[in-house]
Amino acid sequence: MKTKLILLLTFFLPVAGFLCGQGFSPGKERWPVKTSVTHFLPVKEVSLAELMGLRSPILSYTKEEQEEYQDQRFSEVIGTHHLKEGDIVITSGYILLAALEKDSKGADADYHIQIRTTSEWADSCLVVEAAYPPFIKGNVTLQDSCRKVRDFFDHFILKGRKKVCFGNKNHTSPYVKITGQLFFDAFHVNTPPRGKQNSVNEKMKSYTCWEIHPITSISFVGTK
Repeated sequence: MKTKLILLLTFFLPVAGFLCGQGFSPGKERWPVKTSVTHFLPVKEVSLAELMGLRSPILSYTKEEQEEYQDQRFSEVIGTHHLKEGDIVITSGYILLAALEKDSKGADADYHIQIRTTSEWADSCLVVEAAYPPFIKGNVTLQDSCRKVRDFFDHFILKGRKKVCFGNKNHTSPYVKITGQLFFDAFHVNTPPRGKQNSVNEKMKSYTCWEIHPITSISFVGTK
């Protein structure tokens, strides 16, 4: 019994230390959409390449649009799978980076993940986000789903670190299947491509504002 307890503490303490004292606070930009879903079924299976190539439903993001879409989803249908914001999609890809989301204004506790169609570190990716369960309000099912997703990243990907990169000979990229809400991060229509750097300051940018946010399910799958 003591051995089992020691093993459990060894497994969970690094994660608890990672989360403790971070000073998390909810985000602002389209936060009601980022932390909710309108449904769980049906699910549309879409290739990662198609998601990365989806066109934008808007060309600019005006102040009026910021107010209108703060808690509303874009309704325009796009792509060969007739997708729109709020759809639940499933796709597969290689994780190249995972990190606690933090900027000059603090941390909203999302895990920011960048996935690619290939396992090597290179430019171009899709951003997917794992939401912080305490910030999910009014939907216990979604909160539980997000908690399982966070557990996956805590135990198998981040392992107590704030950021981890893959895609080199020492760190094989995990190949995963991801399910979640198709979300358009409209704020970045007016900004340069976003993305994070690896350990040698090589930046991987996302050239689309489409994301999967929040992730509702994730699992390892065999490599292609």
